[in-house]
Amino acid sequence: MVILEAFLYGLLSIVLLIAGFFVIDWVIPCDFRKEIFEEKNTAVGALVGGLFIAIGIVIRSSMIGR
Repeated sequence: MVILEAFLYGLLSIVLLIAGFFVIDWVIPCDFRKEIFEEKNTAVGALVGGLFIAIGIVIRSSMIGR
């Protein structure tokens, strides 16, 4: 039971993290993939990494407080 619950929370966290990234990508008028992979812009890479960390912290905090 505990393993199944942990798996479901992990899966939900990954889905919410990806959804959060797509919302941020939609709100900020910048093509992140082009900037990171084609332009080799490390500042945008650091921004995206920070976004993933921040969204992950929010998701973790909301699941712990259930």
